[in-house]
Parts: sequence; C-alpha cells; structure tokens
Amino acid sequence: MARGLGEERVRKLNENVTNGLWPDLTLLIEVSVDAAAGRDGVSDRLEQEGAGFQEKVSAAYSELAERDPERIVVIDGSLPIQDVHTGVADVVKQRLEDRS
Repeated sequence: MARGLGEERVRKLNENVTNGLWPDLTLLIEVSVDAAAGRDGVSDRLEQEGAGFQEKVSAAYSELAERDPERIVVIDGSLPIQDVHTGVADVVKQRLEDRS
C-alpha cells in the first residue's frame, strides 16, 4: 500500500504466494517513525526509503488493524520492552485459551 500498488493487488499476490494461507493472529507492534529511527540496528532497504515512506507504511498497517481487529492486535511498542513482551504474551495466551 505504501508503494501505491493497491491493497487488493497486494492481497491477491499474498494469497497466490501462500496458497491461500492466512494468519489467525497478527501482532502489530507500533512505534513512531522517530522512535524506530533512533533504535540501534542495521538499516535495510526499507529504512533507507526515508521517513515519508515509513509514515505511509505505518498508516497502511494501522488502517488494516482498524479494519480487522479480531486478527490484527496492536501492541504499543513505545512501552518498556518488558511491557511489550507481557502484552504480546497476554494476547497469545488469550488466543490459545479461546481455542481450547
């Protein structure tokens, strides 16, 4: 979506590549573009696209999460790492309990 390919086109490509496999749960760990840029790590080609591109990617994921909140759960990545870990573990634990 950030590159302007269109959501439907990307969705169909993903469905073809994965043979229709779709995740039951997606965790979206959100952090601001500025916070992400300030973290240690190796810069890859997506980071090298710049802040404008990163904002588009973030907005696209947020939109998808808003439309599919049962599958895409948002975790606040600006929290301390232990709180992020706890949030992820809690979501996964709840999903597993709901399945049983």
